Amino acid sequence: MVYNVKCLHYVDGETETRIYSHPVYTGGKKEEEKKKLNTEPDIERSIRNSQNRTIQSIYSVSKSNHWEWFITLTLDAKQVNRYDYAECSKKVSKWFKNLKLRKCPDMKYLIVPELHKDGAYHFHGLLSCCPELQMQFSGHFTKEGEPIYNITDYGFGWTTATEVQNNQAVAKYVTKYITKELCTSTSGKKRFWCSRNVQKPIEQLYFLEGAEVELLRYEMQEEHEHFKRVTCDLGLTKRIVEYYQNHGLILAAEEIE
Repeated sequence: MVYNVKCLHYVDGETETRIYSHPVYTGGKKEEEKKKLNTEPDIERSIRNSQNRTIQSIYSVSKSNHWEWFITLTLDAKQVNRYDYAECSKKVSKWFKNLKLRKCPDMKYLIVPELHKDGAYHFHGLLSCCPELQMQFSGHFTKEGEPIYNITDYGFGWTTATEVQNNQAVAKYVTKYITKELCTSTSGKKRFWCSRNVQKPIEQLYFLEGAEVELLRYEMQEEHEHFKRVTCDLGLTKRIVEYYQNHGLILAAEEIE
């Protein structure tokens, strides 16, 4: 399938429309595209594009759900090799699956890793629909004066949990952990996890001709509050993507396809 306009419908009636200067083709990469990664600029571009695709995927899920908790999970070096991404992610992923199966059947979660400067990993996440999860006040507060809790059910290290005050802000905030360094160290591996019951935006794809695109662009400029234009480096060509959003935050990205 080919399209040059994508419409995304999020919770609370928020919509985002993207207009592409060059058509986007769905499906797997062509063989000639796979063979381009033979120079340093090609590799750098591939990492950057992979990073931004991951960011956009996380952002789409995080914006499509109402979240109650923002959490951080660290790993005890005596139990887990914190420098082994495969081992860390396996432990955390299994813990969430067991928690949902045995204690919090309706829980929604979105989990992303963070790579520390010393090479160790820990994880951040967004949770909702989990009243069965035991939270214990830590005795500490955030800079904004919000209480910080600990998750008593977690047994692989240490946790913090704070109640989400601004759903849109935390949806954008959770993507900041997807850095170039993280993407390089996790090449070919899964970079986030979400439960099957999370909502995802409704997508509509269109291919419009020149006059139709101009009319749509005019309508978007009249109706939408936020606008951003991004130039994407595709190697042999440049693709310009125009983002129009009726409310909320637009996530900046250099490449989203």
